[in-house]
Amino acid sequence: MTKRTRFIIFITCIVLFFIFTPYILLYSLGYRIDFKKMQTHATGGIYIKAQPSGSEVFIDEKLGQKTGLFNDSIFMQNLLPGNHSVLVKKTGYFDYQKNIPVVGKEVTKLENIFLIKQNFIFNKLSSNAINYSISPNSKTLLSYFTTNKIITIESLNLQDINLAQKTVYSIPNQTGEIINFAWSGDSLKVILTIKNNAKISYFYLDLSNNVAPSLITFLDKNSSEINFNQQNNQQLFYIKNNQLFHTNILANASALPSPAIINNLISYKLENSDIIWLSKNGNLYKSDFNGNLVSALSLVPYLVNTNNQYKILSANQNIFIKENDTLLLLNQEKK
Repeated sequence: MTKRTRFIIFITCIVLFFIFTPYILLYSLGYRIDFKKMQTHATGGIYIKAQPSGSEVFIDEKLGQKTGLFNDSIFMQNLLPGNHSVLVKKTGYFDYQKNIPVVGKEVTKLENIFLIKQNFIFNKLSSNAINYSISPNSKTLLSYFTTNKIITIESLNLQDINLAQKTVYSIPNQTGEIINFAWSGDSLKVILTIKNNAKISYFYLDLSNNVAPSLITFLDKNSSEINFNQQNNQQLFYIKNNQLFHTNILANASALPSPAIINNLISYKLENSDIIWLSKNGNLYKSDFNGNLVSALSLVPYLVNTNNQYKILSANQNIFIKENDTLLLLNQEKK
């Protein structure tokens, strides 16, 4: 090899080095060249979570990956910015397809994809059902229908749902509709709120026996927010005439209410072993189950309109007040 040839090869290597090194560096940093527009872009990614396992995920009509038995998510990276088509499919299921925008240096998430079977068969559990409720432990389904001034309740064990074994309870001389099911913490007791025109009645149902629901005489149209103590299925809380009561509910529902434990309240929420309640003056308080004040949760009163509907909610240590269609969050630092 002559000296001239070696020199040409050396110069060629240097030129190729300066041509390809920037591209290699950009590629390693997540940049790609859009040859259609002849531009360099920072790439992004798509995170996809899909069920059932074994679903095929296509990005821009190219098979990416399959979801596994123990990992229902995939991550596709190094995608140019812009819209990308996502197709999730599996034999015997309806396809899922969506266009997803990808932004450079960011990950776009597409979660909670559930493919639906094409030949899904529904089993009829009840006939003429008007409404239903599922117990807190998800083991019991209550549905009801009305015929000839009798409300009939069917209790279905969801653990043996294919056997369709039902327990039937009847409430004679009752028409109207069940507008609320208040469950005990052990899912064995239920307070049924029945509305017939302007009349409101409350019935107690114990699912641990086959006794028909019994009328609760101390609850009437002025009663509201009926709740079981979730730690004691014999203890019932309710508001009546802006007073909070609790009583021990008996199997025959003839228990007499105790004196009011909290006065001048609008709404309340049972939280573990405490009662969070909103007073008529607009302040939030925390009391124990005997009504003894534990602490004031708010220092600045909220203007309460007694014509509005209020409900106290709590989630993840946050406290909310729902006023009609407005949701308010308590600032626990400023109270």
